[in-house]
Amino acid sequence: MAEAKTKNELIVQVWRSLKRETVGAEELKVIELALRERFGDGAVEMPMKIARVLADAGAKLKYPEIMDLDFQRRSQSVQESIFSAIRGFDSIEDAITSIKNLENLRKEFIREKNKKGLNLLSQIIAQTRQRILFDLKEKRPSIGKFEEKHEIAEWLRIYLESPDLFEKWIELRFLSDEFREKFLK
Repeated sequence: MAEAKTKNELIVQVWRSLKRETVGAEELKVIELALRERFGDGAVEMPMKIARVLADAGAKLKYPEIMDLDFQRRSQSVQESIFSAIRGFDSIEDAITSIKNLENLRKEFIREKNKKGLNLLSQIIAQTRQRILFDLKEKRPSIGKFEEKHEIAEWLRIYLESPDLFEKWIELRFLSDEFREKFLK
């Protein structure tokens, strides 16, 4: 058998080597593994896209299984995007970077009309804020760290309430005397 040169060729080649007329989740997982081994993690397509290639090659598809697997993969992808965007909220600098990354992700979800991604993003930001507030009560950090963490928690509250206005608000906040006295000494 000739070595597949493209992802689509490999998808069809692996399916044919399985000698199965119908394709469901199990077959797609084998194909994903082959794509990952041959072309790397970034080459693995979403299950519905792989299924389309196989349908064009004559495979009969088990749609419920494929749709379930596709949904699982998309959910994992959204979560990974969110968690990779969060650098941390341990300092003002980390929080600025994380919020910028989260805002870019939020805008991407809006462009894609991805309501589940937007909801998950809001939930994770709210949980992060709650964790910061919990740590303030339970861990009792030093005065300077307490003020910094409290400031970050306030940023997250405002971001959750008005993400579209946050960028302008934070610019004004950085210019305020109160912020400068507390954090830019």
